[in-house]
Amino acid sequence: MQERVTGPFDGYYVAVYACEHGDLGEPHRAYYKVCFLEPESYFDPGVCVLKGVIDQVAETIEEALLEAEVAARRQIDFFQSVAAYHRGEESGPPTQNLPLPPSMR
Repeated sequence: MQERVTGPFDGYYVAVYACEHGDLGEPHRAYYKVCFLEPESYFDPGVCVLKGVIDQVAETIEEALLEAEVAARRQIDFFQSVAAYHRGEESGPPTQNLPLPPSMR
């Protein structure tokens, strides 16, 4: 099991956690949280605005953590797009059709 907290990214912190998940035949599954305040760890019950899990498992724990962080940061980018749209700074409604990193395709 491994976890880390990064940020802030546009005012949000990202907490990620990965653990072995051998039942699926591959070793690591990852989870993420997007938080308003910097959590002490992934398991800190602080202000979390979004939780997610990476559907596919990863070969290494570092790859799993990276995929979770990328997914969380994509959500933060989407939050910012929604805010810009509502402020009238973007002409069309935001979409989540952002490119995925190769390991998540």
